Amino acid sequence: MDDSDSIMVEDTPKNPTPLLSNTFNNNSNNVWRIVKPFANGGLAGVLTTSQAYLGFLGSYNLLLHMAESSRGPDYAAQIKSQLHSKHPPITFILKRFPALLLLQATYTTARLGSFEVLTRRVEAANGGRPLTLYQEACCGLTSGAIGAYIGLPFLAIIHMRTNASKQAAQQLNYRNVFHEVYQTVTANGVSGILKGTSPAMNVIMALNMGMLASYNRSFSYLHQSLGFSEWRAKLGAGFVSGFFASACGLPISNVYTIMRTPDANGKYLFTSFLDTASTAFKIGGPSIFFKGFVKYFARNTPNIMVITLSLSLSLSLSQYICEQIDIKREDRPLEEVNE
Repeated sequence: MDDSDSIMVEDTPKNPTPLLSNTFNNNSNNVWRIVKPFANGGLAGVLTTSQAYLGFLGSYNLLLHMAESSRGPDYAAQIKSQLHSKHPPITFILKRFPALLLLQATYTTARLGSFEVLTRRVEAANGGRPLTLYQEACCGLTSGAIGAYIGLPFLAIIHMRTNASKQAAQQLNYRNVFHEVYQTVTANGVSGILKGTSPAMNVIMALNMGMLASYNRSFSYLHQSLGFSEWRAKLGAGFVSGFFASACGLPISNVYTIMRTPDANGKYLFTSFLDTASTAFKIGGPSIFFKGFVKYFARNTPNIMVITLSLSLSLSLSQYICEQIDIKREDRPLEEVNE
């Protein structure tokens, strides 16, 4: 694919708009022009989380209903107890959905909004020419870092999830995500929030880079070169983005997993990321970095496909609202004259 396919040209309005395009309306309010990319990103994140939660909740209730229908309420209660004891994330998701929603309201808002702002600035610096793949990758990496560090609820959720996996006697009874942040800052200072989160931060930055750098090019290639319909091209581009996001994020995740795995004596053999990566490469070759790729890809891709579709929906909705507002502004003097 050529770099010129990455961004749609404004003088060809018949072509559909890709994931992150210039959604600024020249007649829109200046404040809205600044807020709009972040509002679209936040709405897309909230829609994605809500859909995932509803799907999870439906599957969870369906399983319990089937268990109760087959063997009675006692068996259903037993299944429920086993699910919560063997799979702590289930309890975490059911109890902490507001925290997860708050995560998307900050993290996704920051990363998608900042990505659009960064790409527009780079495009302007290029004299209006489309971004190169390298430039889009840098914008994706930077926006991933911005989203990760601004999304304090995300950091708090990591701590809460770690706390929830401990024994009941060792757990700290956090009432909510804000209480967790307050307790952490009070005990360890602001730096305490960042403690132990650098592996997740680096993986998120790599995932974000792979996802955002590949989407527009994939969409343009599928729609313009292969003739896919707009929605088929969006689905396909989301699938491709999931592949590249996984390919970028999994090696870093695997290296951190190796680094944090003790030996038979309980000692950690590695002290740094680079030391772990070089040793792992000597032992297992390149394939060790992509161990478990299929599972990792299957876990991340549906979420990426949904969030790209949600963002496209959010962009279309906000564009429609802006157009209606502009129409009313243009018609207002005529209505006043007629009166």
